[in-house]
Amino acid sequence: MENYLRLIIVILLTICALSRGLLVVGPKVIDSHQEYKLLVVNDDKSKSVATVQVLLEGIENDEIVVNHLPRNVNVPYAQMRSVKFMLPRNVSPSASIKLTVKGTGGFRFHEEIDLELRNTSIAGLVQLDKPVYKPGDRIKFRVIVLNAELKPPADLVLISVKVLDSLGNVIKSWRAVKLAVGVFEGQLQVAANPAFGIWSVTVRVGDEQIGSKTFEVKKHVVMPFDLQVGTSTVPLVKHAGLNLTINAKGHSDIPAKGMAKVKLYLNSGVLDQMQQFHVDGEIRKWFPFNGELEAAEIQQNVRVKVTFIEQHTNATLTKDTYITVYKYPYRAELVKVNSGLSFKYALQCKHHDGTPAKGIAGNVRIDHFSYEKPAITDAEGLIELELNVTAEEFDVHLSYDSNRSNPRESYE
Repeated sequence: MENYLRLIIVILLTICALSRGLLVVGPKVIDSHQEYKLLVVNDDKSKSVATVQVLLEGIENDEIVVNHLPRNVNVPYAQMRSVKFMLPRNVSPSASIKLTVKGTGGFRFHEEIDLELRNTSIAGLVQLDKPVYKPGDRIKFRVIVLNAELKPPADLVLISVKVLDSLGNVIKSWRAVKLAVGVFEGQLQVAANPAFGIWSVTVRVGDEQIGSKTFEVKKHVVMPFDLQVGTSTVPLVKHAGLNLTINAKGHSDIPAKGMAKVKLYLNSGVLDQMQQFHVDGEIRKWFPFNGELEAAEIQQNVRVKVTFIEQHTNATLTKDTYITVYKYPYRAELVKVNSGLSFKYALQCKHHDGTPAKGIAGNVRIDHFSYEKPAITDAEGLIELELNVTAEEFDVHLSYDSNRSNPRESYE
């Protein structure tokens, strides 16, 4: 609706006459059977009250088709007065419509302005699903036809629509198509080898064009923004959900605004949920799982598909991301530690971001050596093992005691 209002403002060019401290403002383009409104402002300090006479008249083929009695208007200094005329029905666009404003009572002012009569009082707004297309893309558009009261015209049923390429060739046309509550929707596919450049959609009623919209067809489409999807915390199975972070930024790191559509897929690509919400540059949102995540392994991937539609251009970008969900809050591996002339074994414990897991208290058990001992990781996340290793393979069981988790892992 906002775009239509802008269209009306562009169409109704304003007349403006300023002379001897009197300002007269009104539309340059008028419609038959519509109210015509004129504003008169007195900015002359020497005149406490300026009196003007306003006359609207129209002539066609030497016959008077618009004839209103002159209106006398008294305008005090620094104030504004309005003058209204009701135009008759079925005035032909070929009629000559003239507005005359002249001063009376000693006030010297005279202006005559020719007005334009529109053929129709309807306007067509064309909406596209995006502003730029590439070869093979499908163009989807909608035509909305409204009258001067911003309602679907009751007496209009058929319109004609054409799509023209950058060379002026008609790519597709719809002749005498029906409107459904003032709306027509159409689509077509861009050829594999199109004419690149500015294309257009035009809307006509009979021989008169009531609306148009341009768009671009390019060989390669560069998105005006970038989309990043991640998590604000390390996701664990026990959380039963994801803290997602969605970041949409344009060039020069300017936040992009628009609508995000998010789909979450759990075990073997099963759709778990779908959400839609507004994003202003960045958003952090909790997504609790509807189903149960199977975690037979120490980690499991969750597929997150985010489609972002920029609000001003309708440019659309989709990111398919796999988020790893861990069974345990830490990971560990058996490593050899250089100790002088010999090597010792140690457990290297890390957080999932790769940083050492410091000060983690727990218990180490190695059944092969009847070894069991409480331990705590040092500043480098290490637990040195007092082992005299002769076996090529052995299991190490590591358990941590914490308020958050009690993971258990085995290593050979």
